[in-house]
Amino acid sequence: GVMKNTMEAAKYFKEASRFGSAKSCFMLGLLYERGDGVIRDPRQAVEYFLRATKRGHAGALWKIGLYSMSGNVLVKDEKNAANAFHDSAIKGHAAGQYEYAKCLENGIGVDSKDETKAASFYQKSADQQHPGGQCGLGILFLEGRGVPKKDEKEAVRLFRLSAEKKFAEAQYRLGNCLLDGIGVD
Repeated sequence: GVMKNTMEAAKYFKEASRFGSAKSCFMLGLLYERGDGVIRDPRQAVEYFLRATKRGHAGALWKIGLYSMSGNVLVKDEKNAANAFHDSAIKGHAAGQYEYAKCLENGIGVDSKDETKAASFYQKSADQQHPGGQCGLGILFLEGRGVPKKDEKEAVRLFRLSAEKKFAEAQYRLGNCLLDGIGVD
C-alpha cells in the first residue's frame, strides 16, 4: 500500500483545479478548511469552494451555504445561504437537502415558511441516511407539521435511526419520547 500523503494530494488537487476540476477544487477547499496537508486557511478554503460552485459541485454549494449562513469568512446572508442549500439539495446532496429543509421549516432565507416542502426535503435527506434529515423529519411527524398526519411511532423510528449515528438532537428527542411513553408500545 501507499502511505497517506495529504501534502502530495494537495499538490495534485491544485494542478487538477487549474484545469477546471470541480472535485479537485472542492477537495482543496476541505484541506484548507481543516489544515490538512496545507496551512489552515478558511479564506482560501472558501475561494476553492466558490470555484467548485461555479462548476455546479453539490458539496461546494452546501459548504458555501454554511459559510453564508454563519457569516464566517463570507458576509452573513441567509438568502444566499438558502439559495446555495437549494442548489445543493436539487443535485441530491443529503446535507444540502437537510439544510434547505431547515430553511423552509423556519422561514430562513426563503420567501415564506413551507413545512410541507421542508418535510419533502427532510425525507430526501433521510432516504440517504442523513441523521439530520432523519431527526428533522421525525420532529415534523412528532408534531404533525408538514406531513399527512401526526405519527409518533414514525417519529420515534426516525429518532432511533438518527440517534444511532450520534446525532445529539435525535438522542435528546428519543430520550424524551421514551421518558414520556410517546410512540412506544
